[in-house]
Amino acid sequence: MAAHPVEAAEQAADRDDEADDHAHGSYPSLRQPLPRQVLDPLACAGLARDARPSLEARQGSGKPAAIDHRGFPRMPAMSSTFTDYRRISANMPKALDRTASESSVKREVDYYNSHIGDVKSIDDLLADTRLYTFAMKAYGLDDMIYAKAFMKKALTGGLTDANSFANRLSDSRYKDFVAAFDFNTYGDKTTARPEAGKNTVAAYVQQTLESDAGADDEGVRLALYFTRKAPQIKSIFGILADKALGEVVRTALGLPAEVAGSNIDAQAALIGRKLDVASLKDPVALDAFIGRFTAIWDVRNDTTQSPALMLFNPSGPDMDTDLLLKLQNIRLGAL
Repeated sequence: MAAHPVEAAEQAADRDDEADDHAHGSYPSLRQPLPRQVLDPLACAGLARDARPSLEARQGSGKPAAIDHRGFPRMPAMSSTFTDYRRISANMPKALDRTASESSVKREVDYYNSHIGDVKSIDDLLADTRLYTFAMKAYGLDDMIYAKAFMKKALTGGLTDANSFANRLSDSRYKDFVAAFDFNTYGDKTTARPEAGKNTVAAYVQQTLESDAGADDEGVRLALYFTRKAPQIKSIFGILADKALGEVVRTALGLPAEVAGSNIDAQAALIGRKLDVASLKDPVALDAFIGRFTAIWDVRNDTTQSPALMLFNPSGPDMDTDLLLKLQNIRLGAL
């Protein structure tokens, strides 16, 4: 009889813990910073990041690709979840400015800024579909735009009462939305507050950046989202209440997808053995965690793997997580 998903994952976690205790020089547990080679695959080859000319630059010049020391053409730099995430996150202000300057984004921002001041009630907000849609997207609620009755109930109850509808929802996105448009507390002055004005606009631009990144690679969107939300995570249950956060954590810990459908207390106990939630507030530890997630995500979801990786079938259920990381580093660092 097949083992229960959580039991199987716990057994795998036990094996990982034993390996951590006895294997010197292997990857440390997630409660310790990962080695630089995991955080920066290019470091495996001893290369500076900007020392790798883009494929477009090589092809567009009309010149043959550079020749390596063996006399063979150098392999083109490979795009990956890891490198794309690093490219965006390394200069987030510039990435946000570039997104805000896009004509479609600027058009929606201009409309919002010009009309949000006219909104004096919950009904006013819901009546202007364009404003309402902008606000919902700003707080990552794209999938609930259709549910106006549901959102009206959340807004009507406000946040002052601990037992209000919004406060009883486990997904923090609803509380964030209601906090920005808290008509229950501020009445017709709600939209004059920065929470409903510039803060919502900034959130919309951030969400658009993440959505655009996800159109090319969902792993990049998840990594950016997790990095943004990590400082606010208070418990493992907070992670499990957010589908995207849970996906990142399960991937980084090498847990099978079936675990997501198991008892929530069992999931929390399993994750708690491998992840110190408090460490996510440490930028170094968070960077290490995201480095692990992006490397594993890239191996498991990349359809343009190198022949060596394909031979190992890294997406198979029996592939050791640390081996996935090592193989990924080889692939990304190869020239």
